[in-house]
Amino acid sequence: MGIVAADEDPFSSDEKTGGAARGGLIVGPIRLGWCVVPAICAAIGCTGARAAGSHEPARREIVGSRSAPTGASDLMVPHPPEGPPCGPGGPTLELKEMQYHGGKPPHRSAIVDVRVRNPLASPVWLLYDVGDGLPSVINAVTLSRTSPVPGTHVWSFAGDDAFKALRLPPQADLVLREIEVDSYSTRDPFVLVFATSMTISNRPVESWAGDAGLSPASGDFTLTETVKKLERTVDDWAAKPLAVHILCVKRFDADDPANK
Repeated sequence: MGIVAADEDPFSSDEKTGGAARGGLIVGPIRLGWCVVPAICAAIGCTGARAAGSHEPARREIVGSRSAPTGASDLMVPHPPEGPPCGPGGPTLELKEMQYHGGKPPHRSAIVDVRVRNPLASPVWLLYDVGDGLPSVINAVTLSRTSPVPGTHVWSFAGDDAFKALRLPPQADLVLREIEVDSYSTRDPFVLVFATSMTISNRPVESWAGDAGLSPASGDFTLTETVKKLERTVDDWAAKPLAVHILCVKRFDADDPANK
């Protein structure tokens, strides 16, 4: 199955204002990994263990599932993105510490410190705070830098859902602290996602935002202390479709040995 392309909105409609948008999602495998391709008000097409279901634009529905819904109530539970596990030869993530915070069931959250490596010859994205899935459309992208200098770039994406990301250069070897993760189902573990690319209206995110936003190749950074560098927003009616090409997914839970 190839990439499902979304129609590109006119670039000239961008304005400096924020808001929320609604949309749907199509999930399908591609040759190099997994491709999450949103389309506004589209049905969720699934194969194999995934089940097809309708999507109501008036409320947030399931945006990425690791298993088929078993009933109407399960359709209301957000799930993290899907993808193959990370393996040899690709980017790796070592969990160094986890502070588990629990939450009102079924919601759970944690703060993790990780060592992340990218042995590839091209940049990869590390996505986090994705426990309730990925947005289908985007109307705000913020690029910040951690403090103190030199720091690393932290990307924030907001639309009909929200998440954060880092863009890791080739041969990167970084320690990243205070990454936020959560889960909204007792069946779903915490996840961190590696992606080969992300596009907004069929344009690479870094091109759409006008900044490469790469992290340093090495260093130790705390991701919660940031200073805004730039922000790009569009009106609700001009929200842009987001596509994430997932390479692999790192799954872990509260019983991991790094949990302290």
